[in-house]
Amino acid sequence: MKRLFVLLILAVLALPVVIAGVAPIPAHAATPGGERDRDTPGLDADFVSGWREADAAMESGEARAMRAPDEARGDFVTAAEAYGRAARVHPSAVLLANLGTAHLREGDSGRAIAALRAALLLDPASERATANLVEARRGIAGDAPSPDARTIDAVRAWWAPIGGELRALGWFAWCLGLAAIGLAAIEPGGALRRAWAPGWLVALFGCLCLASAAIDALAIASDRTVVLTLPSVPRSGNGQGFSPVRSAPLPAGTECSLREERPGWTEVELGDGTRGWIEADRVESIAALLRAR
Repeated sequence: MKRLFVLLILAVLALPVVIAGVAPIPAHAATPGGERDRDTPGLDADFVSGWREADAAMESGEARAMRAPDEARGDFVTAAEAYGRAARVHPSAVLLANLGTAHLREGDSGRAIAALRAALLLDPASERATANLVEARRGIAGDAPSPDARTIDAVRAWWAPIGGELRALGWFAWCLGLAAIGLAAIEPGGALRRAWAPGWLVALFGCLCLASAAIDALAIASDRTVVLTLPSVPRSGNGQGFSPVRSAPLPAGTECSLREERPGWTEVELGDGTRGWIEADRVESIAALLRAR
């Protein structure tokens, strides 16, 4: 009976391991540590140099924005190109937020929304990405409804303020709690009997940390949002010969859900359920922004 009880405890506490195995956590899923991401050991020197070049162009554009808007836009374009190259190597939340801000300053609202939404997928607590996303959406004309917010993203907001460094202790806490519970269960009358309750608390903390990390990974992997980068006419089929499904073109920055992809074309769904096919080169996928190449 005692062994059965111990095995039951082990089975319950092993759930986070199963969850983590089913939903592998990407290396970039943890909440970033701010601008120090750029100086993370092991990153390629060319990558760091490109990031610094992008920062310099961004700072130059911000300084010129008031007195020479045209020159400033050129700086923002340069910054966006450099941030984009860096993000394709190491798509962190900080880099994607910088990329989205550069696109916003250059006037490319579609790519700005896509990059900022990708940044918020990695770091829901990013105030910069949140504020700039609100600003980017404010400039979108048209009446096309955006997809509804996902429940899984609302759940993630509960622990968004908790840093990734703290939740990274999940594995250690889980193992420590498991050891304490196991020892107390095997010798209930021994000297370690008092470790029972603390062991459960520590193991519960570990389970919550691991579960939150697994949900983060699932939210990132399951996101199918795409954003239009140019005004587009959705059609009933994947070709110019098919009839439009809306009387007016969708503006750049319209957020949709990906339904299907075919060579040169992407089927999207609007928030009201309307589906249509759009040229693939007019669509930016958030999932694509999160893939290192």
